[in-house]
Amino acid sequence: MKRNYLSYLLRIWDIGNTEFPNWVASLEDPHSHKVIYLDSLEALTKFLQQSINVRESSEKPNGKVEKKKIG
Repeated sequence: MKRNYLSYLLRIWDIGNTEFPNWVASLEDPHSHKVIYLDSLEALTKFLQQSINVRESSEKPNGKVEKKKIG
């Protein structure tokens, strides 16, 4: 069955010091248990955006995205 969502366990921690924090992250796929390590919050954001864009472009061949309001 094809999943119509993305799910990750997100962990974020600081490996810098108080003057210069350096946040890093890992994402674990709960289905495959594959872990991805990202060396910055910018890398995390870029990875998630690319994951969403790849899914949307493969699911919507006409380029249109349906948005649903939640709540």
